[in-house]
Amino acid sequence: MPIPRMLWDLPPDGACGGRSVIRLPAEGLQELRVDVQTLGNLVLCFDAGRSAEIVMEGDAHLLPARVERIGDILHVEGRNLGAYFDRGQRSKVLIELHLPAPVRVRVGFVAGAVILNGGSGDVDIRGNFGEVTGITHAGSVRVKLRCGDVSLRELAGTADIDVALGNVSLGWSRLRGTERVRARTGLGAVDLVLPPGVAPLEERGGFCREKRLVTPQGTDIDAKVGFGGLDVLAR
Repeated sequence: MPIPRMLWDLPPDGACGGRSVIRLPAEGLQELRVDVQTLGNLVLCFDAGRSAEIVMEGDAHLLPARVERIGDILHVEGRNLGAYFDRGQRSKVLIELHLPAPVRVRVGFVAGAVILNGGSGDVDIRGNFGEVTGITHAGSVRVKLRCGDVSLRELAGTADIDVALGNVSLGWSRLRGTERVRARTGLGAVDLVLPPGVAPLEERGGFCREKRLVTPQGTDIDAKVGFGGLDVLAR
């Protein structure tokens, strides 16, 4: 089935609190690229069958102005920071996408929250102010925030989490030996929630606190805090 280039264009004006639903063929979709200044809540679900679905709710002037598939890439874009300051916000903004599990994810935003619900494609999220939370099974995860919180569970591959100001919480119900995780915050706290009986093998104090866990099976988790708390908790 041929895939149309332009899927949908949001009109410049619309009813406050409107809802839009877009469906498109999921076959061949390889990557999601999101570039929205004021993101609201972005929920990524990786449960699409033959069709991918995009559901958007909220003030029309704050919803993405462009949703377009070009080849195997789905673009979601919105330069809406000026509209936010000029016209304000009267209702919550929600963008919910239902995608195939292997789709790669690239997200950039000024302010907002990203919720991950599964997925096996690589993840790269960069934001100024906000939150990243959920579960991902990606082999490669990169998250960088200037200010905010990151809370992720069951990271199974390579992960690089960097927060300048804020908190990081990472948790596992079991370790597989494939984890290569680096977590950093300049000012804030890092919590590692580990399975029972697993404890860091190396700790460093001083002005910067650091803890590292290396298991015989191959797991390597390194956490560092410039100024703040660093705790290891058992499930």
